Amino acid sequence: MHEKLKGLPKIIYLNSKHHSERDDEMKSQFDILGIENYERYEKEYTNKNIEEDLGLHDWLKFIEDDFTALSVEELSITLDHYNAIVKWLDTSDDDVCIIMDDVVNMDTIEYWHFDWEKFYYRLPYNWDCIQLFVNSASQRISMNLHPWKRESRSTRCYMITRLFAKKVKRFHSDGDKFRLHYKCRDRLLPANDYGNIEN
Repeated sequence: MHEKLKGLPKIIYLNSKHHSERDDEMKSQFDILGIENYERYEKEYTNKNIEEDLGLHDWLKFIEDDFTALSVEELSITLDHYNAIVKWLDTSDDDVCIIMDDVVNMDTIEYWHFDWEKFYYRLPYNWDCIQLFVNSASQRISMNLHPWKRESRSTRCYMITRLFAKKVKRFHSDGDKFRLHYKCRDRLLPANDYGNIEN
């Protein structure tokens, strides 16, 4: 394993069967970096099968009052990440896991001024979800550890604890159905963002 990645937890990367080239690229990156503890999660949802399998009428059951629904694309991403988290929780005893999309490029590891063990040691003692990749609409990206901010959201790469995965499963499962919304939603989030995995 690359000297800077000693102690890196298991990686689960989300990949669609329609993007086999991305699967090959991820495996090539892992091979070059000497990462062996990884698993591919095959995405189940696409814009097309969300509309066909769930149906837009079924999706309406998630909508409460004046709630503005997620787009079909946002919904498919949310459900795939939810399922990947729950699958890891139910099939592993690991305490920590990194979840990433198949478009993450790990070339920047060569330029880190730290290693994984140093980074991990400096996390807050009570962390449960750490975002490791940022999309910033404002173009202002803080390059230090800080509380989550809405303007720097992303699901491209994040690390979670087992406790966090348990909370996700408890709060967003209703038998064999998903529960993405509650009547008493988090008012800190705009209505159209509530239920989105990024938030």
